Amino acid sequence: MRPFRIGGGVFCFFADPVLESNFVNRVIASLTILTTLCLVSPVHAQDKKADPLLKNLETGIYARVETNFGTMVWRLHYRRAPSAVYNFVGLAEGTRQWNDSKSKSSKKSKFYDGMTFHRVVPGLLAQTGCPSGTGEDGPGYTFAREVHPDLRHDGPGVVSMLATPQGTSHGSQLFVTFGPAPKLNGLYTVFGKVVRGKDVLIEISGSEVDEKQKPKRAIKIKSVTIHRMGAAAKSWDAVKEAFKKIPEAKKEIDKARVWSKKAKETDRLNIQMIVVKYKGLPGASLVCPYEKVEAQSVALKIARLARSKDANFSKLELKYSDERMRGRTLQLNRDRKKLAKIFKDAFVLKTGQVSDPLDTPLGWCILYRPPAVMARHLLITWKGGPFEDVVRSKEEARLIAYDVQKKLTAGASFGDLLASYHDPVVQKKLQIRGRSGGSSAYFAEHEFPPIGTAAFLLKDWEVSKVIETPTGFYIVQRVVPISARHILISWRGNKRIPKLTRSRAEAKTLIEKLQKQIKDGASFESLLSQSDDKVTPGGHYFNFAPEYMVKEFSDVAFKLKVDEISEIVESPFGYHLIQRTK
Repeated sequence: MRPFRIGGGVFCFFADPVLESNFVNRVIASLTILTTLCLVSPVHAQDKKADPLLKNLETGIYARVETNFGTMVWRLHYRRAPSAVYNFVGLAEGTRQWNDSKSKSSKKSKFYDGMTFHRVVPGLLAQTGCPSGTGEDGPGYTFAREVHPDLRHDGPGVVSMLATPQGTSHGSQLFVTFGPAPKLNGLYTVFGKVVRGKDVLIEISGSEVDEKQKPKRAIKIKSVTIHRMGAAAKSWDAVKEAFKKIPEAKKEIDKARVWSKKAKETDRLNIQMIVVKYKGLPGASLVCPYEKVEAQSVALKIARLARSKDANFSKLELKYSDERMRGRTLQLNRDRKKLAKIFKDAFVLKTGQVSDPLDTPLGWCILYRPPAVMARHLLITWKGGPFEDVVRSKEEARLIAYDVQKKLTAGASFGDLLASYHDPVVQKKLQIRGRSGGSSAYFAEHEFPPIGTAAFLLKDWEVSKVIETPTGFYIVQRVVPISARHILISWRGNKRIPKLTRSRAEAKTLIEKLQKQIKDGASFESLLSQSDDKVTPGGHYFNFAPEYMVKEFSDVAFKLKVDEISEIVESPFGYHLIQRTK
């Protein structure tokens, strides 16, 4: 028999070595199981205590927002709004530096912990993210907006960054919607959605507020914690993902797409552009990875792709451009001096050509001049659509649209019907090309569906059938613009030319004198200096549609042949002699 120790001082004695061996093995096994249970049991205890709000969530990045009203979980759209999510997560976790305006110092702290929802707009939204709680403070910086077409203010619980008057995203202030808010679409960066704790949002929405929309009962954020679910979310690196993966051009370069800087310049054109930004530029993404030279190299690769045979510039633009107005064309003309200066090299582009990357204040810009046509549209919408002030039903809108089309088929003027039927609320709120809805503008083929798409299928001045869309019922007319110049003789009292002293009768005598000189052989150009229109050089208006000018002017100008001169035309601005030039 021999003794051996177990644990802390207990001795056992066995005469049989086999019994001894079996016993020792059983003890070791028991100790192993016991040790495992000791190690595992805390995890099980954790699982039982785990927040049910975080269970069974899909793969993604989430923010758990605990308030004195309860806890919400926000899903963060890190793929579609990377800068906003990168910024929010950095502030929430205390890894992003911010400037405290009160202490005048830089900090890294859990920014949102202890903050309040300082503003509640009943029926619309709750706002937070201001360190001082006044709505006038932030982290000391702003960043470029990220307006993704698939992210809209389409219901309760949409989380968006506030915007600054300059059009950038606020550095920290954000809001959560209480319901659909279509008026906010396109103006703010949507970066999250409330997926758990919607009852908390409902309770916040019912808060009483004072005259400044400050909640009478404080709504305080106790803590914001970030949770990454799944391998993709855990490995997400916003800066690394911002690098553009540009493939080499597989097809040969189409020579017709290469610009010639020696080509004859034009006065007006429409362009699409791909912008590659770099660090330090206004509007550059927070996660922009490029220095200026690196961005130029990327832009050169994209330009090669855009010049290859059968390349689709619009698709490349949507995929690679850093400019937020992607998918649209920009109108350039000599009169818009700021743009003309920035894109001075663009005026030699011919239709279908792609420029070299241009160094501009926006970044490296690759320009493309697409085929474009001019069109105008008439829109009839209904209650429940994107324009809240409309009261008619969808069926009423349909009947009106088909009645308008019937009148157009019978020969009615599109311009007259546009003035009578195009919704006033839409005219005011829907801006296309900087003009109220309905006005003529140039469109590339797939731009502003259904307007651009329909216009390319129509012949000159042809009118489309009624086109139903979620926005409303459209009727599109393809327009052929003209250019013309005029001699204007006005009289005192005219608001456009306030310093005139001549009477109306004197103005009539002078215009008749000029008309006689033209009929006697004087050139129109030699008499332009006597025109009262000093705003437009040479009295020349380029590529205008009928509704761009007053009706009296347009009605005559569009009936003239090229180089033909009109009789005397009277308008609210005075007496005109008009010569069509194109």
